[in-house]
Amino acid sequence: MKITYRISESDYVGSIKQHFRLTSKHKIMYGAITVVALLLIVWGEGFMYPLAGALLAMVLVSFIIREVIYPWVARRDYKKYPGMKDVFTIEPTNDGFAMTSAHSTFMLTWDIILKWQEDDKYIRIYTMPKLFFTIPKSFIVADGYEPSVITDHLQSRFSQSK
Repeated sequence: MKITYRISESDYVGSIKQHFRLTSKHKIMYGAITVVALLLIVWGEGFMYPLAGALLAMVLVSFIIREVIYPWVARRDYKKYPGMKDVFTIEPTNDGFAMTSAHSTFMLTWDIILKWQEDDKYIRIYTMPKLFFTIPKSFIVADGYEPSVITDHLQSRFSQSK
């Protein structure tokens, strides 16, 4: 069963945003830094204000990078590289996944798949910590299949998405 899909700009940006989403550990860390900074402002001496400002600036810069810079770079990359706009085909096989585009055909074998993640819109298959293939679930459904076609195949090799 072959599933054909195309990554739109919004799919690419959405997948990048999900990749860089805040985990629970990050949320706790940013919350703790913000609380410490606010405590320094409220109860600290005058010389602690610059430290509190630096802590709050660090949280703000991190937010701006994740919410503004990463999506901007993703849009720029999508427009810059025409291969991202190609139609892709993915087919589950015993060895992993056979992937085809207008410019290449290759096997995404089990030994190079590091992990996989899914959310309500996308399935991401990672071959390196920051290199992944995005499969929009909307195209899987449009081809007449359920997203579980891909996720069940991944779960047969990996216990769960990470």
